[in-house]
Amino acid sequence: MGAPIGNQNAIGNQGGRPPFYETPEELQEAIDNYFEFGAHKKQHITQLGNIVEIPTYTICGLALYLGFSTRKSLVDYSEKIEFVSIIKKAMSKIEMMYEENLQGSNCTGSIFALKNMGWHDKTEHDVTSGGEKLSIAPIEWVNGQDKDK
Repeated sequence: MGAPIGNQNAIGNQGGRPPFYETPEELQEAIDNYFEFGAHKKQHITQLGNIVEIPTYTICGLALYLGFSTRKSLVDYSEKIEFVSIIKKAMSKIEMMYEENLQGSNCTGSIFALKNMGWHDKTEHDVTSGGEKLSIAPIEWVNGQDKDK
């Protein structure tokens, strides 16, 4: 159903929201700013009692910093061919930071985050043949010996 006759809200609207970033360079600059200045900082008390601020990089934090309302909006934006490698590289950088945190003693949150990024910590073995169950013919025994021998 089209807009009512006389609707002034649609004048000049070619459809859809204008893009947040016109060029890959503009997006890259905004991402660089997030990693340099925009991350949320957690306060940490060192063993000597000093308080230090540690930046906490997250996919949601990156999305909000770039002006998106959700993480999914950022993922959807990465489907634009001109921005795909820039966004994937930024997300990989955040993933790398979670991976590096696995070396520490308190890595439960990183494990959870990495699992949500597609990682898994178990190995599954498919013991089928091309999706079909394997069938093993039973051995028939006659007088205590294998019938086929």
